[in-house]
Amino acid sequence: MKVLHRNKHVVPRSNAKMDVVGDRNHFILVGMAAVCFTLLVFSVQRLVVALQTGLLTPWWGNAAGLVALTALWAWYRRNPQMRSSGAAHGTALIATITLLIPVAYGMTSTIWWLSLVGLSMVLLGRRQEAIVWGVTIPLVIVASVIAEPYVQIRGVAGELPLEAALARIIFVVIVIGVAVGFRRIAEQRASALHDSEEELRMLKNQFEARALSGEGLVSEQFDELKRWYDATADREEKIIELKREVNELLIQAGKPPRYESAI
Repeated sequence: MKVLHRNKHVVPRSNAKMDVVGDRNHFILVGMAAVCFTLLVFSVQRLVVALQTGLLTPWWGNAAGLVALTALWAWYRRNPQMRSSGAAHGTALIATITLLIPVAYGMTSTIWWLSLVGLSMVLLGRRQEAIVWGVTIPLVIVASVIAEPYVQIRGVAGELPLEAALARIIFVVIVIGVAVGFRRIAEQRASALHDSEEELRMLKNQFEARALSGEGLVSEQFDELKRWYDATADREEKIIELKREVNELLIQAGKPPRYESAI
């Protein structure tokens, strides 16, 4: 008889949670680069204004943020897989602090730059990061608007036309960058879903083919078993009949029957 063998398709599973932003390292590095570029531009521009006018500007806050961000990058790059969440939160925190400092220098528009931090983390961060910064940033903005009149410093340069224009340009660039990043992630997810759908379709077809093949094998085995049983049953009946004939001949000869099972 044939033996039916079943091939098992083992699909490896991982207990690790999938990252919801696709290329995590790319997101972290791009975010750091955007914040670093902004801090560098405004620290230089504000330092030049301070040297030319003799008035106070928050250039030092941008410079300090640049140093802190560089240290954060050096810390992150030593173990990107384990430190990505810390790097994301750290980058957002540095950006938030450096945007709050100019409020005391009469640069009120910087408050609305905080929305970029929340937008970036909500669209590009992990679920927990998105929740934390999606809640924190609106609260910080409200607190900043309320506290603004009470934290103003005297002798400041304020927000000059050049800085206002530069801020608008960089704001638009960052918004577009966030949109491009989100589109890239959406395309990655769509591609992954399409690949998964194709793989599931292939597995379904393989399963159906194996099921049909298995049904054929089972049917074939059943037919073979039935033929073997019929042949065996016929042979046993013939043997019993022969035993009966032998017993009858022995009885006719005045001798006891030899096969009691056939009596």
